[in-house]
Amino acid sequence: LWLTSTLAAILLIVTVQDPADMDVGKFTRITTFLRIFVSLLLGFFMSASVQRWWECVEAYIVLCGTVRNLQMMLLACKAPRNEVAQALRYGVISAKLLHMELHVQALPSDEQAAADR
Repeated sequence: LWLTSTLAAILLIVTVQDPADMDVGKFTRITTFLRIFVSLLLGFFMSASVQRWWECVEAYIVLCGTVRNLQMMLLACKAPRNEVAQALRYGVISAKLLHMELHVQALPSDEQAAADR
């Protein structure tokens, strides 16, 4: 990139005698277009990212609610206390494992390999 810009500057110095004669209005219009285009793409990216995050949050809330409902159903059906406690432990550990997996996926790729071991 540095070499390309240096070559463009040298070419400009050699070919243009008076820089004031250059029409830079076209570059201003291109800059405005690119600024709007990049802003639009960034907006779409942020919208999609927030939507994915919100879906993950809702799924986690559903998981926790399901564990709570399972416990209430088992208690209402007069299941043995030790089996209710075991089912509750399984539900809590599944939520904890999901939480840890999401943290590992957020790590840089070189740290993910170490965390998977």
